[in-house]
Amino acid sequence: GDNDSDIKVASVIKIASGNMELVEVSPRLDKLKQLLLENPFGAGEVEAMMDEDDFGKRDVAALYTWNDLVNTIQASDEELRNGLQSLSAIEIDGYWRVIDESYLDMNLRMLLHNCVLKDWSFDGLDEDEVVDSLVADEFSRDLASHCL
Repeated sequence: GDNDSDIKVASVIKIASGNMELVEVSPRLDKLKQLLLENPFGAGEVEAMMDEDDFGKRDVAALYTWNDLVNTIQASDEELRNGLQSLSAIEIDGYWRVIDESYLDMNLRMLLHNCVLKDWSFDGLDEDEVVDSLVADEFSRDLASHCL
């Protein structure tokens, strides 16, 4: 009848016999590290955050959201979370970042300076007090607590 023109014909080229076995593989966390190290968060960006005009113009091409990472890295959500944690990554304004080592060093030097200045014991630092002192020294609250 009239429906014959709607039928599509597809030819079979080959038939594969046998079984397919799915094998779990390790997540590609080296790729995660490579992506995040393209654009580490450093002191220059902190200054740009203070100056709102420059901050809006930053290059987001080398920045990755959670969804970007899920779509790029072959890993489960849990494996990805563990990978981010092992890299000490932090989410800043919706983008996952690693902190530049020189910026971490600067943060640590300021922490040590404050410990000596305020006669704090290294054995029993109060997190809120330490974070407040770093915030007073113009470190962001999130970064200050992350670096502890």
